[in-house]
Formats: sequence, C-alpha cells, structure tokens
Amino acid sequence: MFQELLSEIAIFKETNFVLVDIGASGEPHRIWQEIAPFSYYIGFDPDSRELNEENSWNFQKFTIVKKIVTDDSSSQVKFFLTSYPFCSSTLQPNENSKQYSFTETFDVESRVELPATRLDEVIGDLKVHGIDWLKLDSQGRDLDIFLSIDKSVRDRMLAIDVEPGIIAFYDGENTFDLVHKALIEEGFWLSSLNFQSFPRVMQSTRKALSSQLDQEQIERLPGSPTAAESRYFRTLDHLKLVDASLRDYVSLWAFALLDGKVGFALDIALHISDSYGTDPVGGILLDKTIELAKQYK
Repeated sequence: MFQELLSEIAIFKETNFVLVDIGASGEPHRIWQEIAPFSYYIGFDPDSRELNEENSWNFQKFTIVKKIVTDDSSSQVKFFLTSYPFCSSTLQPNENSKQYSFTETFDVESRVELPATRLDEVIGDLKVHGIDWLKLDSQGRDLDIFLSIDKSVRDRMLAIDVEPGIIAFYDGENTFDLVHKALIEEGFWLSSLNFQSFPRVMQSTRKALSSQLDQEQIERLPGSPTAAESRYFRTLDHLKLVDASLRDYVSLWAFALLDGKVGFALDIALHISDSYGTDPVGGILLDKTIELAKQYK
C-alpha cells in the first residue's frame, strides 16, 4: 500500500532515499522494508557473526562496508567482541551491567583491531547526495559519530534513529540524556520512544539463588528501562533555516507517514502546498494525507 502511494508521486521516480545503517548486524532496519525499492541502503558492521550481506528486501542499491565508523581519522580501532554480537563495541563494557539480568551478554570474548572509517569518507567515495535517514546502533558512540559528520551533511539529514543507554553500560558511553539534548539542539524532534526493559537483579544474587530460580524464570520478572530506542525527525523550522529543497520536504513527508505521524505529515504537506504553489505535488500530498487522516475514528 505505501509503495503504491510513493509510486504515484513523480519525485520518487527521479531520486532515491539514502539510508545509512551503522551497526548492521541482523536484518536491515524493519521500518525501511516498505521503502526499500526507492532506497540506497549502506550498512556498516565489522562483525560478520550476525551480518546479513544479501539484499533480501530488494533495495534499489545495497552496499555493506565491513568497517567500524569512527569519529576521528583512525584507520584501525580496538573492538571488544562480546558473547552476544549485538553488544560488541569500541567501548569497553563496565560493571553496571552486573546489576541486570543480561550481564553475560556483555562478556568480552576477545579484543581485536579492526579497520575503521569516517562516515564522511564513505559518503564521498560512494558519491551519494547525503544521508536522508541514519540509524545508529554503535553501542555507546551514537552522539560522537553523529557530531563527527560534516555539518553540511548533518544539516540535510531528515531522520535519525539512536539507541543510547539510560545509564552507561560502557566506559565513556553517550547516554540518552546527552543524546536527546544534543539532537533537539540540532533541530530534531522526538517522534517515537521505546524503552528496552530488563529485570534489575545482580549477577551475584542470581548465582546465589540459581538452585531455586533459573535464568528463564529471572527473565520473566518485571523489567526496568535500560536503553531508549528513539526516532527523531527534522523540524520544519530547521528545514526552512537551511533552505531545504522540495525533494527534502517530500522525503520527510514520506518518512512521517511511514512512522504513522499523520499530523506531522499534514504540517509538511500544507507547507509544501503554500510554499511551492506552482508545483502540483503539494496539493497531491495534502489531498492524500487528508484522506489518510479521515480514516482515524
């Protein structure tokens, strides 16, 4: 249904979305499946244990870079491989995880030196126009990596997904409070927030009671927030400030609808209609969004 909607809009036949996935272990970001045929997917992950290198969702273009994205000019960085691949990081896990039921997933199995690159370098090498939607799952470095991107590229970014810890589970981690404050200051607004939740029970307690409570029973206990899966979209004020293109506004409209933010999509469509009166796309988007809004009872 969503793909059919985009297919009716001429601008999406002339360009593609650039989707960048830092921490690409597993399958690509689930929300991107609907826009895959209109998109160029660029994934980064040096850990091959859970890396899917097949373009199973039929992205228009698909590239995997087996390097760590860093915020400096290092070509090699130290990487901590943990027992659970999705917890591996350039930062060393600390003792805070021992307060929770998942601490074993942070156990460091080995320390390795892996190739690294800056995101700006890859964007330049691949000759893409910029980044439309960035997903950051760097295990502790989301804000550092975002701020390392050249400002001209950052300013044109339309959406960003991050997953910072509520408390630091790595030494030097960018926690949610820091990440949220910085992104708001950069001209984003918080579109959605989902807390990862796990039981807070010390590793020593679990070991002491292991004969009476196994790990499966522990995991069924009520949890507490440990990390914040957060999605941010650009504000209209920011796009006006940087003199964004019609293509940027239309892309943001598509992202808003994809995330179910119909009210924000109405804001964007009305702005396009008012600001680009000679182009019929504004009226088309507004009519389609009003039609969708009427479906909510």
